Amino acid sequence: MNIDLFISHLDKVRRISNRSNQWFACCPCHDDHHPSLCITQMTDKILMHCFACQATGSDVAKNLGIPEKELF
Repeated sequence: MNIDLFISHLDKVRRISNRSNQWFACCPCHDDHHPSLCITQMTDKILMHCFACQATGSDVAKNLGIPEKELF
């Protein structure tokens, strides 16, 4: 899945820096008001970790209704 398409499903997305491959967004797995989900784009996969609820990429994909295989 294209990273731009993936992050379009999330709220309050911000890129860490212009040259970075990392973003923060509100986690869809809990009632997140301050971005706590870290998203990292690797060459062939998208990795995620929520620092608030400990959700993983699998949890986020399931919550958004996206097949997990789309992230890897």
